[in-house]
Amino acid sequence: MQYIDPEDIAKYPQALVIDVRDSDYNVDGHLKRSINIPIARLRDHENLMKIEQFNTIICFCQMSKQRGPYAAQLIKSLYPKKEVYVVSYGYTNIKQSIPDECSEEKFE
Repeated sequence: MQYIDPEDIAKYPQALVIDVRDSDYNVDGHLKRSINIPIARLRDHENLMKIEQFNTIICFCQMSKQRGPYAAQLIKSLYPKKEVYVVSYGYTNIKQSIPDECSEEKFE
């Protein structure tokens, strides 16, 4: 498993950044450039089609202790040639480290 710091996300401008939080997605804000794919929907056909389009995938959840690493392992097992990363300490760390890249906007 490869971990990166929030500041390193900018080094991968062509990466797909996936926030795998589910019911807690709107609780604390989100990273502006990320898309939300709840962990339970990661294997949905439409989501796999999105993932297939990118060579580099960056995953995170709130703390990146369970869901983020699980998502990264799943994606790596399905697409072994892709570069897959987990953001260290998840959205909690993202919000503290790169607050200008975050939004409090709520989504349905």
